Amino acid sequence: MRLYLIRHGETMHNREERFQGSIDAELTPLGKKQAAALSEYFKPVKIDVTISSALLRAQTTINAILAHHPNLLLQISPSLNEQHGGQIEGQLRTDVLHKWPQYFTPEGRLNVFVTPEGAESYEQVQNRASKFLDQIISENRNSDKTILIVAHGMVNKVLICHLLSLPPHENYYNFYQYNACINEFVIDEKGTHAIRINDTAHLNVIGK
Repeated sequence: MRLYLIRHGETMHNREERFQGSIDAELTPLGKKQAAALSEYFKPVKIDVTISSALLRAQTTINAILAHHPNLLLQISPSLNEQHGGQIEGQLRTDVLHKWPQYFTPEGRLNVFVTPEGAESYEQVQNRASKFLDQIISENRNSDKTILIVAHGMVNKVLICHLLSLPPHENYYNFYQYNACINEFVIDEKGTHAIRINDTAHLNVIGK
């Protein structure tokens, strides 16, 4: 099977560097252009299964792709939702850094292994998302099907570490997930093969 794992297009929360988490948000005009670029890229690609998180930004992105694949049935799974951020949801990064510096690494990155008050832990996100993906893989591993999933920045990085059997504490920060990026894997009886990660070449047509 071939797996495409995609991050949703840009939202205003992304642009403002505001922690979004489980908050629903619409795509910005740029985010809609990114979704349209994804749609054009996948127009000639044979897709068999499409799956989105239950959040609006992911569904809007995948629905743009489905415009060229009208016969596909979209599956929605909250197992792919972004981490619920608890008390930091909706907060600007700079404000969180000022109010709760304990949630950041010494390098100034949000420490996903420290759970904000009221938030899901990394392990909870990993458990629900990886179990869901493992079920999809189990059902399709020995087929020639192409699975396309649209999810979120943290969820995608969690799943990349899971797919490649990489310990998250040592590897999570080695991956970037830009808006509307494409990750591609081939999964067969020999294992999981990463074709590309965080590819944004298809967005060159729209600029920044």
